[in-house]
Amino acid sequence: MENPSITLTLTQGDALVLAAFLTDFEDHETFKTLDTAYRMALYRLHAALEHSVDDLSNPDYHQLLDAAKAVLRGYVSE
Repeated sequence: MENPSITLTLTQGDALVLAAFLTDFEDHETFKTLDTAYRMALYRLHAALEHSVDDLSNPDYHQLLDAAKAVLRGYVSE
């Protein structure tokens, strides 16, 4: 079965927040109960993000993550 790839476009901030979320989510019990196919898809997404987001190894990672979260929070009225 052929499995063609797709390309997603995210801002650096979106990718940074998503990578941080996946890092945290993979440690939760809920993640461990997901169907294996879902877990594998999320692992692959996480790996792709880790290879694409330079800020993950930036010494200012936590400040950059907080700033990216603030931008995303600005899109939602809480």
